Amino acid sequence: MVKRVVTSIITFTVLAVGACSTGVSSDFSDNASTNTSVTSSNSSGTNSNSSVTSSNSSGTNSNSNCPEISVKYRTKGTVPICANTFSVLPSPNGDVRSAYFDSGNNYMIVNLNGTNYHYCRFPNNVWREWSNQSNKYTYYDRNIRGGYDCRDGGGRYIPDY
Repeated sequence: MVKRVVTSIITFTVLAVGACSTGVSSDFSDNASTNTSVTSSNSSGTNSNSSVTSSNSSGTNSNSNCPEISVKYRTKGTVPICANTFSVLPSPNGDVRSAYFDSGNNYMIVNLNGTNYHYCRFPNNVWREWSNQSNKYTYYDRNIRGGYDCRDGGGRYIPDY
């Protein structure tokens, strides 16, 4: 018996609603496709890890129109990636699959090989410089890895979303 796996890419077009934003529209499809792929299989009931989930239609999440991601080592729940809150790293490559930056909270999330990690007190100028690099992983490895630890300060720099 041949097991068939269906993979689909979900394109998120975030339309501004409620707590997510007011009057802002943004397309995440170009830069977040690795975070928005969903893999599922037939009849076996198993599926692979998906790093992005959408809120259910009941509106139980105040950011219901924003895709949410789980972040390793983050104990404050998932993070809604809303267009009015997060900038998306242009042209991710190599082990850097995607990255998001909240300049208001100096909070950055990077997806490395399918796992999301967070960084606190992340400077705006480092984000801008990283955004302009052609090799995202080399810059990450030399300038970001090991710094901006969210555990510093007892987690008080981790924003609530």
